[in-house]
Amino acid sequence: MRASLLLIPVCFLAACNTPEPKSAVEKQAAKNAPPPHFHPTNIAGFQKLAAHFKSVISLPKFGATPAGIQRPVSNTISCAEAALDEIATCSHGKLTFDNTIAALDDHGSDIGLTASRLNLVKETSTDAALREDAGRRREVSCEVRGTKQDMASSLSRRLMGWDSPALFSH
Repeated sequence: MRASLLLIPVCFLAACNTPEPKSAVEKQAAKNAPPPHFHPTNIAGFQKLAAHFKSVISLPKFGATPAGIQRPVSNTISCAEAALDEIATCSHGKLTFDNTIAALDDHGSDIGLTASRLNLVKETSTDAALREDAGRRREVSCEVRGTKQDMASSLSRRLMGWDSPALFSH
């Protein structure tokens, strides 16, 4: 008798253990998933794998001449300045996480990528003039990144209502 009473909850729990049907999103993700033991061997394979995780992989473009180094640095600086100007002109009522912090982070990432490429050229180029130019331009890129971080700090204070400079004195 006791055994049959114990079987009732066990049977009930076993019957309730059926898997839920997958949603359309889960079905699509499973359909696009790479095979379990997928080992990419080329850039196209890595890009396919990255796309599954909504990421992008690409090969960096390195400058082989001082002019080739100047162009990406100028583009990065002008894009960062435009982003800062856009954020600075946004009214307080329209400030959101996406159009402030996320935008600063995106441009900070671009600045970091440019600085990293310049550093690699500076450290590995066989051309002394190119190494020196890359080093100078990397310093400029790092200064822009520092400016961006200062802007993020003041923006955070503004969003939080902590405009008092005494709170953040160094």
